[in-house]
Amino acid sequence: MKNSITTFLSIFIMTVLLNGQDCKKYKKLIEEGNTALSIEDYSKAIELYQLAIENCPGGGLEIRYIRQSTLPPEIGQLKQLDKLILRDNKLKDLPAEIGQLKELQKLDLGKNQLTSLPHEIGQLTNLEELSIKRNRLVELPAEIGQLQQLQELDVMGNKLTDLPREIGQLTALQKLELSRNQFTDLPSEIEQLKQLKIISLNSNQFTEFPDVLIQVQNLGHLELDKNNLSKIPDDIYKLENLSFLSLNDNELTAFPLGICKLKSIKRLYLEGNKLRGLPPEFVQLQDLQYFTLTDNQLSVFPPEIVQLRELILLNLDENNLQEIPAAISNLGVSLEQLVLSKNQFSEFPMAIIQLRKLRSLGLSHNKLVSLPPEIGQMEELKILRLVNNQLTEVPPEVGQLKKLYKLDLGYNQLTSLPPEISQLERLNVLELRNNQLTTLPPEIAQLEKLRYLDLRDNNFSDQEKEKIKKLLPNCKILF
Repeated sequence: MKNSITTFLSIFIMTVLLNGQDCKKYKKLIEEGNTALSIEDYSKAIELYQLAIENCPGGGLEIRYIRQSTLPPEIGQLKQLDKLILRDNKLKDLPAEIGQLKELQKLDLGKNQLTSLPHEIGQLTNLEELSIKRNRLVELPAEIGQLQQLQELDVMGNKLTDLPREIGQLTALQKLELSRNQFTDLPSEIEQLKQLKIISLNSNQFTEFPDVLIQVQNLGHLELDKNNLSKIPDDIYKLENLSFLSLNDNELTAFPLGICKLKSIKRLYLEGNKLRGLPPEFVQLQDLQYFTLTDNQLSVFPPEIVQLRELILLNLDENNLQEIPAAISNLGVSLEQLVLSKNQFSEFPMAIIQLRKLRSLGLSHNKLVSLPPEIGQMEELKILRLVNNQLTEVPPEVGQLKKLYKLDLGYNQLTSLPPEISQLERLNVLELRNNQLTTLPPEIAQLEKLRYLDLRDNNFSDQEKEKIKKLLPNCKILF
């Protein structure tokens, strides 16, 4: 044991993970061992690990930055381990002795170079969390089905094309992360995962919705971003517990009617599709709180949205909208974040002035030439983004936005700021890059909480720059 274990321990960092006051003395000894022991003494260090883990409930071990491609078989002698963290190494395989760690509850093998798992992985029958993300796996062993206590399985970022049918034996599984692989379908045994609540299938090769998911009745969170889905089955409504659905970056051209019957849905993300509007049935989603339609093909604001009285966030970024209906005031009781950037607004949409609970407003990358004085009525605003418009001035009423924390006016045509800017007593970030400013009002010195000011690509003289620095001694200023 001594030769292989001392060589092994000489080229990486070990960290002990111990719980409880009585374990501090062991932790101190091990920390000293990592920094002070000579190579001949590393066998002593491993003995300290064994002693600590045997005497301290909840003992764990973290090993990182290994230059070798495998672990020594002696790792199997740490039989009391309940956590083993091996992420961020260069491991290409695992010894069969890993199966001797019968008490292990958490095993993290993320960010290595593993191409396979040993069959002995199935002997870890107390395992509750297993992460093998960002490796090079092309398959999972059938023995993974023996992990009857497993609650979380993460295999994101591998080269998997299918799952073993034994996956259905993981009856305690609650979270399954399969993103960034090469899946085109899922085995029918998935329906046996009665406890499954979260599944992520982003960045795979699905061209059709995996119908077996409809049978997973406890599913509450489903992600299918960045696939090639052109439709969603109507019977998706059978997922009565689904509260989170993300279908970003697919090929949807019509809003799936089945989604309209998902009475529990609270978060719905449909960015990067080809939707032109919403069906009348959309108004049935009365519990919807977060809704994004970024980067679609909307030319008219969908009127159905204004009937969603629980909506907190609405993102319609990157469409072709020119107007907002007055009825958006119906959302004034709930809406806190509204993003309308990268549209075709040439005038400030006055209807949004009535959204008195709004905390964040994005109107960047439009064609606005002015702001109305009424903007000062939006007293709850904390973030206001107006980047890349055609603004030539800021109305003094902006000073009434007492809760404003961030104001972004970069890439406009401003030649001055009103003195009332000094009334923004909570302002922390002010972006003014790429305008036509030559000076700032001296009242800006009253912005005591301002910590970041971007003035790049303007027309300040050296003398004016020095003056601004003196006015704002506690602020980071970029010229």
